[in-house]
Amino acid sequence: MKIFLILSLASIFCFSQSNSIEGDVMCLQGVKNSLSDPANKLSSWTFTNSSVASICKLQGVVCWNEKKNRLINLQLPTMQLSGEVPESLKYCRSLQTLYLSNNSISGPIPSQICNWLPRVSS
Repeated sequence: MKIFLILSLASIFCFSQSNSIEGDVMCLQGVKNSLSDPANKLSSWTFTNSSVASICKLQGVVCWNEKKNRLINLQLPTMQLSGEVPESLKYCRSLQTLYLSNNSISGPIPSQICNWLPRVSS
């Protein structure tokens, strides 16, 4: 019984970790695909290797630390990006800071953004 419980908890933990990693990848892919990038500042963002370690090396992406490589900051100021606030941000559940200043992001800020990014403080 104890072994079953331990294995069950371990599988739930691994499933939730992989889901959150997949969420970070989906978030970043959506940001890249939904914003116009005439200066090709996001051209280095490739997702052939969607491991967390690989996304943490992308320009403007900051992760927690080596052991818990979750997306914490997305810093894309002054990159000549344009478009609306990407809906894919809803997958960046661990994000605490989002910097999009000095770009041409337009349109309304989605009313659900506080639900999408519950940990964002700046």
